[in-house]
Amino acid sequence: MGQKKIVKVLAIDGGGIRGVIPATFCKHLETITGKTVPMWQLFDFIVGTSTGGIMTMLLTRPDPDHSGQAKFSADDCINLYVQHGKDLFSAPADYTGKNANQQLPAFPESSVVGTLQDYLPRPGCELKDALTEVAVTAYDLNSRHPLLFTSFFAKQRDVDNFYMRDVAQATSAFPGLFAAADIASLGGSSFLCIDGGMSGASPTLQAYMYATQITRAPESLLAPAQQALASIFIPNVGFTFSNVRLPLIFAEPDPDLEVIVVSLGTGHYLAPIPYDKTTGWGFAQWAAVMPDVMFDATAHTADDEALTFLGVDNYFRFQVNLPAELSGTATVDDVTSLRDLADTAMSTGGNLYGEFQRFQKLLTSTPKTAEASAG
Repeated sequence: MGQKKIVKVLAIDGGGIRGVIPATFCKHLETITGKTVPMWQLFDFIVGTSTGGIMTMLLTRPDPDHSGQAKFSADDCINLYVQHGKDLFSAPADYTGKNANQQLPAFPESSVVGTLQDYLPRPGCELKDALTEVAVTAYDLNSRHPLLFTSFFAKQRDVDNFYMRDVAQATSAFPGLFAAADIASLGGSSFLCIDGGMSGASPTLQAYMYATQITRAPESLLAPAQQALASIFIPNVGFTFSNVRLPLIFAEPDPDLEVIVVSLGTGHYLAPIPYDKTTGWGFAQWAAVMPDVMFDATAHTADDEALTFLGVDNYFRFQVNLPAELSGTATVDDVTSLRDLADTAMSTGGNLYGEFQRFQKLLTSTPKTAEASAG
């Protein structure tokens, strides 16, 4: 038995404008070693859903003017929401007038595409060039399957390599807010995607599966699907990307591998939805709150399952409760309050500071962090 390999994984939840919360968490994590270490050096894998998928692309986009460096920091991700939130979630008056009966998406495609183009210009930024291993979730309407856009596959073949801007649009195309994203890879494969949150607001389990399989048996991902399933994995339990299944459970634990997962939430709603209010609700009323209920529920489920798989020593969850005044669908007007809430929670004396210190202690023994801190 050789020296145990430690793999560090970052998973970033979906949540629209509330992405400013995990962006603020990232700002604190960048300085966790005492020096400023970019997220792509701090973690071996970064996996994101929806707004977390956009952040994943930003944090791992190479800087064309400085080889081996990221173009954007956590501060830049915060500014995406603080300074450009209204650009992402905006509709000109003529579009709003045409959409009076809500027969169109709330925001034109140009709002999100135009903003993303400024951060992830196409051409120029490709998934295969991400600075660390990444994966981003989406849901394909053509195949009716969840998707995992990965740098691993992108580096192997053009058919799985996409422009970062297209991946960011695909993972965040929430139904009703934005049109489905009609995208194609550099090799010609096409998908019609909606928000990755449709398969779960938190990508924690997908992150764990992706990182574990690539670390243990990357060749299985390139093998025929049935052959891969029949090898070392329990079949029919997992997450499908195209014809490849990421298994949920490995048949036998690997004593030489330790996976550490840091999961970043986008805020947990506290305000109840009372019976006397909902008892007379129909579809229209439920439609207004159902996305938040669904995202909150799936994030909680992923949190509980990750804790079971990884144990308390190897799982870190950074999440904040949203006070009553923010316990509803957050808007761009709330972005500063959301950022300040996350910042307070991670600062000395905040309710997440103990978790921050616990992760800080663990990092002292991880080789990649030591190299990053020295560099």
